[in-house]
Amino acid sequence: ASKSRFIADICVSYTKDDHIDLARKNYEMLPLCLSIFNLGYANIWVLWTSSSIVRLTDSDHIEKELKDYSAMLNKKPDDQILLQMVDKAKWRLREAQLAEE
Repeated sequence: ASKSRFIADICVSYTKDDHIDLARKNYEMLPLCLSIFNLGYANIWVLWTSSSIVRLTDSDHIEKELKDYSAMLNKKPDDQILLQMVDKAKWRLREAQLAEE
């Protein structure tokens, strides 16, 4: 019998460094490039788990989002939209952490 797999996380790679990093973290690249949808050269990566239970609190989810936005901002430090997204995620994280206490 085959073992069921469930999605634990999804990421998008834009650069060769992203590609290498996601492969190293055991993500599996889907066999298509987003350029076929006129979205630029990027790939979707999936991290699989054998457990259907992925427990993320609001603050865990927002913290991951903040980490992802910050990583993108490091690559494009002049991007005002990303800067706003990081600031908003920081605020949301503080609010979620207070709500969970």
